[in-house]
Amino acid sequence: MPPMLSANMEAINRYFMETAKVKTKAAEKIKQEWMKWWKDNRRSVTWYDQEEYDIARNMRNRFDLANTITTVERADVERHQATGLTSEEAAGGTRRAGTSGMYVEEEEPLIPTKWKVGAALGIGLIAIGVFGMTPAAKLAKFLP
Repeated sequence: MPPMLSANMEAINRYFMETAKVKTKAAEKIKQEWMKWWKDNRRSVTWYDQEEYDIARNMRNRFDLANTITTVERADVERHQATGLTSEEAAGGTRRAGTSGMYVEEEEPLIPTKWKVGAALGIGLIAIGVFGMTPAAKLAKFLP
């Protein structure tokens, strides 16, 4: 599957860089965001994972919505994103996009994981300090 993802990612980049014509300031901002994301995530070996592909598709969908001028045009884009054929469906799989057409991104947890790890390490060190010193102190009495 990664070669297909790579081809799809290249197609999204071509869409942003060659096909899509920017009509609004909001769309231009998203295009600039894409260009930075693509530059930062482009690799010499173009193998992408599903999460990166979902990010790219969400960015393309946000761009398409931001690039609409009329409410009729926006409604058409929303309908297409919500009901259009996805690459998974085209390959015989099940639709992964939500009802809005966006691909689910995991929500940030209330407490970031790195904070949880830091807190656990801190508590562990305190526990070792409090409880570890007492037995060591007892043993120290018997050492010369």
